[in-house]
Amino acid sequence: MMFPQRATQAGAVVHDPIAIERLQEIDPEGTLVRKWIRGFLRQAPGRLHGIRSATDAGVFSAVVAAAHSLKNVVGWLGGERLWAVCQDLEEAARSESEDDCRSHLCALQEQLPLLAACLVVYLDAGT
Repeated sequence: MMFPQRATQAGAVVHDPIAIERLQEIDPEGTLVRKWIRGFLRQAPGRLHGIRSATDAGVFSAVVAAAHSLKNVVGWLGGERLWAVCQDLEEAARSESEDDCRSHLCALQEQLPLLAACLVVYLDAGT
């Protein structure tokens, strides 16, 4: 089955479909993969809101936990650039650097829709 090309932005990989191929090795029909993607797309706005709220409140432990959780999900789905942003946000929160957290939150708000758009293309392709 053909997969969309690697999506890039300014030289950074937004989405690497090889990750989806790896998941399909354990789910050849793609049923679970599509379910995971739909779940991610449904939960992403709430995750972003939670990270934003925790950042605004200065609750760095919550930012660490939420960024780490999101990082794991986007890693499995091939969101390389967003994974790196989550990693940076997690590290900034561990350092309790509010300015860095806000900077990485801006990047997260920019990158999340880009990955979501790539995943929607995957779903729309019926793969």
